[in-house]
Amino acid sequence: MERDEFKDCVEKLKIGQGSIVSVIGSGGKTTLIQGMARILAKKFRVALATSVKIYCPLPGYPVILKESPAMDIPTETSGVYYVADELLKKEGKLHGFSREMLLWTIAHMDVILIEADGSRRLPLKGWAEHEPVVLPQTQITIGVLPVSLLGKKIGPAQVHRWDRFCSIAQIGEGDALTAEHLIRVITSPEGLFGKAVGKKVLYLAQIAAEEQEKAVAELKKDRRLKNIDCILAGRAWT
Repeated sequence: MERDEFKDCVEKLKIGQGSIVSVIGSGGKTTLIQGMARILAKKFRVALATSVKIYCPLPGYPVILKESPAMDIPTETSGVYYVADELLKKEGKLHGFSREMLLWTIAHMDVILIEADGSRRLPLKGWAEHEPVVLPQTQITIGVLPVSLLGKKIGPAQVHRWDRFCSIAQIGEGDALTAEHLIRVITSPEGLFGKAVGKKVLYLAQIAAEEQEKAVAELKKDRRLKNIDCILAGRAWT
């Protein structure tokens, strides 16, 4: 059975025909995108794209590349399709979503979900000046931030771009991660939503314990997050 949290996300955010959604942040992005895609694919043709790099999908999912003869209108009225400029065979990754490919996708797909950030499979991240890569056509930006490390000591082993994260969160190596650190990451101009486009949605991920549920409840009430249009939470992990 598919997890209700993905259906909740789709319904609460009113994602449907014509929606273009960019997902940024760290641990939980891929699970969230794939979960929403499965729900949406019951009714729509869903394109999964990336403005950075993502690993190739499992066998069985169609992949449409910029130079591929498969760039025909899909005959099915619903389903999931991976769309990218190119396949990097040595890395086993799909790469790029050019304007040409975006326009083709808008013309032939119903919903576009874009993975617009990378964290090298680490739970947390800081952002370089060019990150995240959110396309201007985006209508909803979902920022994914895991809460699984709250109360735990963290360092470079858990965080992509550790130096940038330290600067944004005002944390040092070996310090325990707190809700205050996460709020700085969420609200900083150099943080999670610094380059967001459209509606801003915070998705607090990796909830696996009662303490984390309590922390999420407190975060949702924090007035410093009043500029976030919607706050959701769930168990999405990777």
